[in-house]
Amino acid sequence: ALVVAGAPGLAGGAPSALRRAAAEAAPAPVPSEAVVELAEGTSDNQTAATPATPKAVTKHILDQVDHQMRKGSRQSIVVIVVCIIGAYLVFDGETAFQCTLVVLVFGLGFVIGESDFTDVWPTTRHTPIARFVGLEVGLAAAIVAYLGLDGIIVIFAAVLGGLGAAEAKRGLAAMGCKTLENDERLVVALYTVVVAVVVLMFSCKKHIRLTILICAAVGASLLVSALSWFITSAVIGGHFHFIVSAFPHATPKGGDWVDFFLLLWDASAPDVGIFADSRYNVDVQGAAYRTDRVVGMVLAAGIFYLSSRSQFRALNEADARELRSTGGALQRALLSEE
Repeated sequence: ALVVAGAPGLAGGAPSALRRAAAEAAPAPVPSEAVVELAEGTSDNQTAATPATPKAVTKHILDQVDHQMRKGSRQSIVVIVVCIIGAYLVFDGETAFQCTLVVLVFGLGFVIGESDFTDVWPTTRHTPIARFVGLEVGLAAAIVAYLGLDGIIVIFAAVLGGLGAAEAKRGLAAMGCKTLENDERLVVALYTVVVAVVVLMFSCKKHIRLTILICAAVGASLLVSALSWFITSAVIGGHFHFIVSAFPHATPKGGDWVDFFLLLWDASAPDVGIFADSRYNVDVQGAAYRTDRVVGMVLAAGIFYLSSRSQFRALNEADARELRSTGGALQRALLSEE
């Protein structure tokens, strides 16, 4: 009693200290299953409600396409399809351009449909049911694209114009035009003008000659890359011994068809082909010229020249026939009025 009476501070602080010690020793409350499910549901809802940006959607599509194109078991099928598309682009660019748009829409629909279905049902990955769903989505998208081909062309023109505006902005910025980086109004004006011009050009059918050039270039690249993939795969597989005899120091390096295609367009792409990383590559003043890329570009340039020349001749002949037909119809109409 004397201790308690003589130390009121201790007497008043002891219960508080005991309560704190008991609180620290007590186990933390375990949330119930309902609380856990509610929290998880809230998190999922918040994630699902997060809007996907166009950049994220585009990246998702490109990643899925790249994944599908790089499956080793499908490389032969990919190369056969590439050869067919490339030949079509080389011989009839305008029609092939329209068909390619429909095929691309089908491919994107197939990839997205299969990917999203397997995201919901992970156990169905690489199963026939997943591919069937992708086929359904791809066919539906292709039918819509075919029925509204003019609209698809306009969308393609808008996307192409946006890419062109982005490249123009990047080029102007590299040349020292810093205003585009700080003034959003100029950026919007640049994109608006470029996209509008490209869309108007496609809508007025002024894109046909440009389309022929683009289709000839892409078609030539597809054919050459497919040929390079085939020859390299054959040499690695023990065929075409005359190539090994003619170039004993060659170091064939295979890969996916995409790698051979990128080698033609990107100087920094990994080296693949018959002469990959071999002594046959040439260095000129510190610049490396890879033999596979040089040979491929020469072949692609030859195919491009022949293709564009042939298609331009056919286009001029078609224009001349249409002009004669229109002139004849106009002359008959004038004679009938007289």
